[in-house]
Amino acid sequence: MYRLSYAARTHQGRIRQNNEDNYYVDGSFRRNVDQPESSCAGKADGYLMASVCDGMGGEELGELASLTAVEKLDEFCGLNGRSPAAGKDEDRLAAAPLRAGAMRYIRAANAGICGEIQKKGVRMGSTVSLLEFAADRVQAVNLGDSRIYRLRDGRLEQISTDHTAAASMIRDGILKPEEAAVHPGRHQITQYLGIFPSEMILEPASADLEVRPRDRYLICSDGLTDMVADGEICEILSRGKRPEKLAQDLVQAALSAGGRDNVTVVVVEAEEIREDFFGKLFQKLRAEAALSREMADAASSSSDANR
Repeated sequence: MYRLSYAARTHQGRIRQNNEDNYYVDGSFRRNVDQPESSCAGKADGYLMASVCDGMGGEELGELASLTAVEKLDEFCGLNGRSPAAGKDEDRLAAAPLRAGAMRYIRAANAGICGEIQKKGVRMGSTVSLLEFAADRVQAVNLGDSRIYRLRDGRLEQISTDHTAAASMIRDGILKPEEAAVHPGRHQITQYLGIFPSEMILEPASADLEVRPRDRYLICSDGLTDMVADGEICEILSRGKRPEKLAQDLVQAALSAGGRDNVTVVVVEAEEIREDFFGKLFQKLRAEAALSREMADAASSSSDANR
């Protein structure tokens, strides 16, 4: 089992007047969307749900869409048990709600945003990228272009799939990655929350990965990846700092590069929980001593009764 240290941070950037991003980590998210900046940090043992949502729609609509997505995630975790019961690793995995039913959450969040569209009479939407840690596994799920990265042994790897027109052209061999970086389709999102079932079937990307000691994971909105190259993200995540400071450094890097968009990051670090040998030995010796006393008392009582 792993101890998961985490930190989340969101900032409106240097250009935007509002912040359409949101995050979710272990029940914490930006509940007051009038507050342009927000952060949280903490630790969890064995289980953690984390997410970044990037709202679309302008004015207050993007904020409403991303807030709806994280509120539905909080509801989903609460209904399904936010922290799977302790036990064997296979028991914890079986109890992990995202692993057991990612599409239930996707459908619920999508329905919530579509309901807001019908009430407001205008379109809005949100990306969603999720990590669910349970036992020694992590489940990654995403719709849109908010990315998920893993840093392992000094190597940064994107484990999410970009759902954009430009990324689709890369996968089809039409564009090269360097061409896609300046293609107008790089911001044309093809999968996101806020699509009516009659318009398109939602097909989130997913990956099931092993967690290893000292792994670091990053979920981020495109306000980071549009401003900061992967090489610099790798360098920042490789620093010997706590997740809270890494999150600060990543947001600052985006702001220093111009901060043209809202920027949101969640950083998670996995640390193996080692068994306390001497603590367990002490508990064993104490239990044996208590058992010896009970046996001695029982023998003494039996001896008295036979006199």
